[in-house]
Amino acid sequence: MYSQLRTALVCGLALCALSASPQGNGRRELVIIYTGDSGAEVESCGCNLLAYGGLARRATLVNVIRAAHPDAVFVDVGDFLSPNVGEQDRLKSEISAEAYGAFGYDAVNLGEDDFNFGLDFLKNLVEINDIPIISSNVVAEGKPFAPAFKVVDRAGVKVGVVGFLNAELVAGKDFRGVDVKPHKKNLKAATSELGRQADVVICLAHIGNVDKARAFAAKCPKEIDVVVAGHRGGQTPQAENVKGRWMVYTRSRNRHVGMLKLTLDEEFNVVAAENHVLPVTRETAKDEATQVLVEKYYAALRKVVDEKKLLKPPEDVPPGGFIYVGSSRCAECHAPQKKQWRGTTHAAAYASLEDAGRETDPECIGCHVTGYGFRGGFVAGQKPARLNVGCEECHGPGEGHAQSPAIKTPPINEKTCTRCHDAERSPSFDYAPYLEPVSH
Repeated sequence: MYSQLRTALVCGLALCALSASPQGNGRRELVIIYTGDSGAEVESCGCNLLAYGGLARRATLVNVIRAAHPDAVFVDVGDFLSPNVGEQDRLKSEISAEAYGAFGYDAVNLGEDDFNFGLDFLKNLVEINDIPIISSNVVAEGKPFAPAFKVVDRAGVKVGVVGFLNAELVAGKDFRGVDVKPHKKNLKAATSELGRQADVVICLAHIGNVDKARAFAAKCPKEIDVVVAGHRGGQTPQAENVKGRWMVYTRSRNRHVGMLKLTLDEEFNVVAAENHVLPVTRETAKDEATQVLVEKYYAALRKVVDEKKLLKPPEDVPPGGFIYVGSSRCAECHAPQKKQWRGTTHAAAYASLEDAGRETDPECIGCHVTGYGFRGGFVAGQKPARLNVGCEECHGPGEGHAQSPAIKTPPINEKTCTRCHDAERSPSFDYAPYLEPVSH
């Protein structure tokens, strides 16, 4: 009950903060909801106490914004499929595409990662899920992969959305049947036509880092009013006015939703812009319809993990040559340390995975057990002493030290921790305060 009340309060506050402000003197407001670089991140690591992310929570936040701004334009800059090409990444991409089709986007641009599994894979997902792809410069099998632009009517404002993929980002990649043309000529032709059809023109620029985005905005076709840029390369907390065009930059992995409020004058000129970057946190409830897709993904993942044996077998020789022997062996001489360890979160690391239903997730398991992938280390369903973040996961394989106390285990330093407590999984990590409750 408390969780439901808290969620209602958070969403209510967001609704108030994001509600439309009255416009006078013939002015009107246009809201753009934007995402990008989601990388098929179905659900973020549950260890992160800050921005939690995930498709289901992000869907709720978008729904809150849309409730306040029913005429908002909803767009994505590209890279909605996985940047990696393993079996798990294929599943994540399929579920993410299904979610993107259900989200009701007005336009989704293409990024280079969207072709990682090949042209046929992408075409199939787009067609099955009816994803509104646009691209002014991607050619597939000799013809445009998608329309160059789209025009939507929002409360009497005709909004044109055009997109492109920077050809520099595909250099050296083998995209069979796909040709990414230099964008300038194609974009100019598309925006010239859009200038005749639309009151406001938005460009979805899968361009590179934020500096490249600024450089593009400074010299982009005159018809463009707003540049929404992306490609895992920076952030713009505030909307930037770059030589008369407003620019924002997406944040990645489904952990934020961007909302750009434009103020238009009587002739539809953009006279002001206000940007909001909204984090998808633990306080955000999971959208029920999208959560069904998330659970579908986990069910499929468990089946694939079992059928294709995706969890690493303990084959690799650990650095230094000694193998893992298990925390129970360490406790024979270090009983007080074992007792202290039992009161830490490390001792419940595997249980936290079980509670979340992710104990077979190859992306998670390595940071919740001991010696994953190495000789003597964790084996699914075996060796209980290798469950959780045990002694050797921090101190190193204990075979040599168990044979002779003169053989010391490697000293612990910050790099020991950041193997798992990296910027992606643990953005608030601070070595000294994190070490204190687990040290002994």
